[in-house]
Amino acid sequence: DECNNNYNIRKLDNIILWLQDIATTPSYLQKGDICYSRTINDASSEIKNENISLDPDNILNNDICDKHDINDEQRLLMNVFNLIRKGSFNVAIELCRNYGCFWRAASLNGKLLFNDKCNTENKIDSVIGNEEYLMWLRCCNATCKNTKIGPEKWIYSSLCGNV
Repeated sequence: DECNNNYNIRKLDNIILWLQDIATTPSYLQKGDICYSRTINDASSEIKNENISLDPDNILNNDICDKHDINDEQRLLMNVFNLIRKGSFNVAIELCRNYGCFWRAASLNGKLLFNDKCNTENKIDSVIGNEEYLMWLRCCNATCKNTKIGPEKWIYSSLCGNV
């Protein structure tokens, strides 16, 4: 096996295992909600007076977001980052789903390479992964360059290799 015979690959693998071992175990609730409820309730008059936008980042870009809502999201993202660093990638995706961030769980899950098992029974399980992996890689790169939230930048830069 080439991986076992190559000293550099074994050394890198040991470094990755060491980094996963020393990563802190995040403390988080199993379920929650990141829906910017404070911002929506407090700033509803400001939002009505402004031009209404379908852009989901409009609240963040116009700085009318409540600081507690931003702190909630940053805490979630920090826990997701720590789970990814610890090697618990599937747990990080499940945490995003449990907090109602399905789009973020899907974007994290995009790193899986496309694989068609050519199953003759046509089960849903026969096709896994992201068929548009290169487009996902470009989107991750753009997200890590354009985001204003630190943990989100760390997550997507580690996924796309923009370290």
